[in-house]
Amino acid sequence: MKSFKKQFNYSPTQVRAKLLSLTQYQLPKLDEDKNMKAKIVTLDEIKVIAARGVGTYEEIAPEAWGRLMKFAYGNGLMKGDVRRFGVSYDDPNITEPDKIRYDACLDLYVDISQGDNLKNMTIGGGKYAQFMHMGSYDDLDQTYHYIFNQWLPKSGHELRDDPCFDLYLNKDPRRTKPENLKTIVHVPINTCYK
Repeated sequence: MKSFKKQFNYSPTQVRAKLLSLTQYQLPKLDEDKNMKAKIVTLDEIKVIAARGVGTYEEIAPEAWGRLMKFAYGNGLMKGDVRRFGVSYDDPNITEPDKIRYDACLDLYVDISQGDNLKNMTIGGGKYAQFMHMGSYDDLDQTYHYIFNQWLPKSGHELRDDPCFDLYLNKDPRRTKPENLKTIVHVPINTCYK
């Protein structure tokens, strides 16, 4: 936490408060009946290979996934049980567009020395609130808006200082209609304080 405050001049709590105030009126209210029930789970850490992108999410996510999938398919690694994760580190409402970080990830543990700017990393384990997002990836911001502005303040939980991540359930999103895309959003939380 000290390193976070040193780098950003704000504590994580101050950033969250600012985030909530900034996003409160920027997105339409997401109805609670849109299958947005939280499931609280405890996960083990997940070792992955990743491609980092820096810039706006709309630009960097496809570029990062392109590099990662070229390596994975080129090396015959895309078996049926390989999971796809997206790790988002920054909120575009408070982070400058050229500093937003995103990691496209596959849960593989392989030699990446021949990859195009890939890295090994670990998605942290611990307690998470899971939400099922149905539909286009372009609408994920509405799901996050609901989680942070409606669910979290009433939940009795608080955020941990780890990034949120998404688990993409469709095997080939390019061949899936946007309305049929399924994503499990993972929000890191601390033990209930109520």
